[in-house]
Amino acid sequence: MALTRQDIQKLAQLARLAQNPREEEDTLKSLNAVLGLIDELKNADVDNVDPMAYVQLHGQTLRTRAPAAVAGYPPEQLMQNAPQADENHFLVPKVIE
Repeated sequence: MALTRQDIQKLAQLARLAQNPREEEDTLKSLNAVLGLIDELKNADVDNVDPMAYVQLHGQTLRTRAPAAVAGYPPEQLMQNAPQADENHFLVPKVIE
């Protein structure tokens, strides 16, 4: 499925975008390229691929380093710009009654 210039104009109108003809042409090319990639994915052979609940394999995580505590800022430095504070706590107005 390829988009037309009229489709781009309709999308621009719905998104409240003002595009000149050059921008419309660039958008048309970009979106048609994305749709072409999606069509390629539709044709991929996935008959021997087991469905996965998660992208990660079991036991693998996305962590690149071990979790470790890091030194933060001293409380005095964090509280110096607070409009109201009580020791190490920000004081805020009551919002919910």
